[in-house]
Amino acid sequence: MKNVLKTMLLIVALVLFSTSAQGQDEQKTFVVCTYMKVKPGMGQDYIKMEKAWKKIHYNRIDKGEILGWGLYTVPNAGTSNDYNMIGVTILDGDAQMARFYGDYVFADYMKGLSQEEIKIVQNTATFRDVVREDVYRLKDALAKNPGFPNVQWLTSHKLHKGVSPDDFVKVEKKLVNPVVQKLIDSNDIQFFGVYQRVLPSGTSSTFDIVRAYGYPDLETMLAFPPKWGAEWAKAHANFMGTGWKIDDHDDVAVELWKKVDCTCD
Repeated sequence: MKNVLKTMLLIVALVLFSTSAQGQDEQKTFVVCTYMKVKPGMGQDYIKMEKAWKKIHYNRIDKGEILGWGLYTVPNAGTSNDYNMIGVTILDGDAQMARFYGDYVFADYMKGLSQEEIKIVQNTATFRDVVREDVYRLKDALAKNPGFPNVQWLTSHKLHKGVSPDDFVKVEKKLVNPVVQKLIDSNDIQFFGVYQRVLPSGTSSTFDIVRAYGYPDLETMLAFPPKWGAEWAKAHANFMGTGWKIDDHDDVAVELWKKVDCTCD
């Protein structure tokens, strides 16, 4: 198991956090985010349930059906929030995507689970409700330390009419990536990824693109904005004071995620 896990994590590193030179058009990496709401009073039971599911995710990694899995919480989510937990599954290409949403025998993934854990898994709906499930495709990424970061800051964006995800990424590579790379080199950020929301999608979708910034801890994340501003000013001094801005999208929302668990130990 451990050797297989190390191999798969290496694949995650190569696929998820490669530079654009590796050829994102040839390599499809999908991220399935399952947004969940833990039922009142079920917090500890929910975590116990996810620990059992983690064994299933390991079994799926061993079978070559997923690359990895992580679990995040939204620290500022209150009772009025739609969700407070997010399961993140990484898939490599169309074949794994088709398998993920295809037919399979659930009993095939129960290796290593106790009878109590099997019972918990079979009663998953007792502990949480699924609010929605989104599928994203990785469009571009930069990183120094691959993996599931402890802290993620995510910004969602709605593209303007006539602007495609490829158009957006082209601008990002020219203007944003040089700044990000400087901050990665100085250890002020672990990774930066741009994701296209492929499901749900369409004109009625509230957002089309997500930027994800990964940090080792909250302290590093809180120190990031002024450093970003300083690096941006140096990289794009010609734009300062002109009122120029990137006008291809609208900002929709920002969100903080903290890691709870992952298939990375």
